[in-house]
Amino acid sequence: MKAIKIITLSIALVFIGIGSNAQMQVKNPEKKSIHSLGISAGFTIGTGISYKYSPNNFSVQLAILPYKNEEEYMFGTGLSFYYKIVDKDKIDFFIYQGNQFFTQNMKEEVDLEGSSVLYTTPKVQKLIRREFINVGLGFGFEFLIKERVSLNLMGGYGSLENFKIIQPTGEISLFYNF
Repeated sequence: MKAIKIITLSIALVFIGIGSNAQMQVKNPEKKSIHSLGISAGFTIGTGISYKYSPNNFSVQLAILPYKNEEEYMFGTGLSFYYKIVDKDKIDFFIYQGNQFFTQNMKEEVDLEGSSVLYTTPKVQKLIRREFINVGLGFGFEFLIKERVSLNLMGGYGSLENFKIIQPTGEISLFYNF
């Protein structure tokens, strides 16, 4: 009878030890922010004020930059997609796909064609419009620099100005996470 009590007590202690060890290994990670607001600069993710929505490993970012003065008007918008590959407390590793649409209207002085003036060529203002799309793909790191501030550094390849140029690109974003 004494042997049965010792065996039962030993089995109970083993199960209690396994249960407490399992509880010690379970992390209680703090909840990561799903919304982020900040600034971005890049050839393919867009430049300007940015909003990022990250409900899980997938994220979507929108960047916008309107600009207008007497001589020109510019508007750029970027829509980017992210997939987090490695998720750590202070640093994440991800792949991204960026899309930027850019339009610009500007006035430029050009020589008046057919002018018969010998020494001075009359100038005329002409409205020039540029529109293009940039598309890119690459890898990046997100660093948590403060409790709610993160920095994204990205690099990859981009197809710029409606697929006329293909080159390496660099992108950067600074976010406040809430």
